Amino acid sequence: MILLAFLLGVSGAALEVGLEVGWAGRPVLSVVNPLWLTLSNPSPQPFSGEVHIRGTAGSPWRGEAVRTAVIPVFLGAWGRTVWVLPWSIYQGMTTIQVRVFSRGTEVFAREFSLQVEALRLPGKIGPPGFWSGIVISPADFPQDPLLLWPFAELEISGPLAPEGKEVIRAWQAFLGGRSALGPTGVASIQAEPFRQRLSLLRPVPPIWSILIPGIILYLVALGPGLGRMVRGRSGLLCAVVLAFLGLSLFYSLSRESAEQLSSIAIRISSKSVQRFYLEICGLISWRLGEIALPGWWHELLPHRGWRGLDLRWEYGPDGWTTVVPLQPGIPRVLLRVVPEEARVMGGEPVPPPPWLWETLDLPWGEALLRRLPTGPREAEAFWIELP
Repeated sequence: MILLAFLLGVSGAALEVGLEVGWAGRPVLSVVNPLWLTLSNPSPQPFSGEVHIRGTAGSPWRGEAVRTAVIPVFLGAWGRTVWVLPWSIYQGMTTIQVRVFSRGTEVFAREFSLQVEALRLPGKIGPPGFWSGIVISPADFPQDPLLLWPFAELEISGPLAPEGKEVIRAWQAFLGGRSALGPTGVASIQAEPFRQRLSLLRPVPPIWSILIPGIILYLVALGPGLGRMVRGRSGLLCAVVLAFLGLSLFYSLSRESAEQLSSIAIRISSKSVQRFYLEICGLISWRLGEIALPGWWHELLPHRGWRGLDLRWEYGPDGWTTVVPLQPGIPRVLLRVVPEEARVMGGEPVPPPPWLWETLDLPWGEALLRRLPTGPREAEAFWIELP
């Protein structure tokens, strides 16, 4: 799907916008696809603003989850820029809306249709030859393994730089891809067992050291205090009420400041991959709010009940940030491929718990699972080393 639009900026300068989703314009369902955004300024006047890309998964009667990417843009005279960003495609996402803002004013808005593939695609890296499928030139090869997720298998028929081979190995190890470079690691991820495990987590327990004295004070001292008040002596009652109110206030403030967000972290590395590892994060909160996660994260949505499971990607000076709105008791499961060398920070080897075994389809007989020390807001943390 290649889309070209023409808009007038606030300053009167024309801006050309090009959009392509999916390899060869064929986005694939339930995975991360590449999205190419091309902006050209054929004017001697500069253009400054923001591009908002929005897609909606689900349906009004089944529940909708909104995905939004916010990108700042500055183009000089006759300038041109191309953004390649990951974009998640879900069931029901049949359109993508592009809006452009300049100086706080919307200068362009349009909705475009998507034709989504249900199954992952075969691909080839190298010259086209007689290949009838999707061909990726080595010069256009992505540096993010997530952008290869739409492919089920890749044929390599030409020279490829060591960096490109590392990307393919990461795609095979973490995203279920197949090629001649090695075996598949994580064949699939089933998020429902992980989501059920998150639902069993509980918020911070009551602070009994404050709660019990307050209850005893209320039950034991209130009766004698009321009796003295009837006889015209209210000093004891006032002291009891003030002490009880003080304990109540202190307890409320302690509960309010207590952590109301918990998470489970799973990190997966492979001996065949040096520059990447897979990170899966499960979040659950017991109050309304949102959390900003560094990097670009893809969410594994449940089978139903998508209402309110929105996600917003914002690009800033430090790169991408994923903003996750949180609802009480609703688990969220997200993943990303981290472009860093995996460093295992200690941890004891343990057998995989049943929920983790059901979540990850991988060669458990050859994998090593470690339980890691938990960090802030983490209920559990695991590291899996694949061969």
